[in-house]
Amino acid sequence: MAPRDVRPVYFLIVLLPVGVFVLQGWLVQTFGVPDLPVSADILQANVPHLEAQGRMRFLAALSIYMLVAVVAATVLIEALCRPLTRRSRVLAVAALAVLAVPVALKVWAHQSDPNSYRGYFQMGRSLVEAALAQGVVPGCTAPTDRFILGPCGEAPALEILRHGLDFVNLVAGVAVGSMAVASILCLGAPQLAGLRAEDQPAEKLEALQANAAQLKKTLYVSSLVLSTGMFLALSWMHWPLEMIAKDHRKDYETALGGTELLFGVYFSLLLLSFYLPVSFLLDLRARRLAGAALGAGSGETKRRAWAVENGLTTDFQQMLKEGLAIAGPVLAALTGGVALF
Repeated sequence: MAPRDVRPVYFLIVLLPVGVFVLQGWLVQTFGVPDLPVSADILQANVPHLEAQGRMRFLAALSIYMLVAVVAATVLIEALCRPLTRRSRVLAVAALAVLAVPVALKVWAHQSDPNSYRGYFQMGRSLVEAALAQGVVPGCTAPTDRFILGPCGEAPALEILRHGLDFVNLVAGVAVGSMAVASILCLGAPQLAGLRAEDQPAEKLEALQANAAQLKKTLYVSSLVLSTGMFLALSWMHWPLEMIAKDHRKDYETALGGTELLFGVYFSLLLLSFYLPVSFLLDLRARRLAGAALGAGSGETKRRAWAVENGLTTDFQQMLKEGLAIAGPVLAALTGGVALF
């Protein structure tokens, strides 16, 4: 099998998920609710056991997400181990670094300034901090004690959330970045130098079939990463929920609903930002290959039939599966509160 080469310009696709990441932050700060105006007075007093319940859900969701992130990294490693030119591998690693930069800068800002803006402010900063201040963490007997992610501080449960979210951001940056780069590597074209002219069409077809199959797998793993990420987001959004007095709980859940949906749409847009361009480019290649195989005079119907016969296009059932995969994070946002909690 001839080594595949990805044109350097295709790696610019990584700028699309970076743009979605930046746009999400701007939308929240400009048109959203950066700090939900809700009072901590609606909390029940002296219910550390309810705080512990929310903390355990967060830790459970984080553990699952870590496993899924490992799967995502494995998919990228597998893609890098396919026959590729050295240039493509170097550019792939560089593209992953580019995707990680904005996330790393965000985490660095959090660690440098404890008062910098954080995602949980959208749940109501005063409420969340008052709720988690009730938490009792066995491993933290004094503010100067340390756990695996940092110092315990005066409110160790709150520090678990703050440092935990920074850790989640770093893991998510690598996981989503791995999926984006693995998708771009599906655009690798075979190097035909040295091959006989009669062998080149078969080599192109084999490469295109392999790329299409790899992209499909990458789509499903990407959906798993982002849908699991949505469940993880729901776990920390719902952390203080049981601590709220019953008379106010329904109103608070309603207020959170819009934020949850926005997160789901954001995660789906992240997936679309790298999947759609790669899918479009592969479809163009399939059309060109069909035209070359059947001749310039062949009609669209014959070209499509040839593409279907060679596994280069999808039927309605497959399109439905792909649509559900892309919408996975939104569906998780809409149903996750019932399904997981």
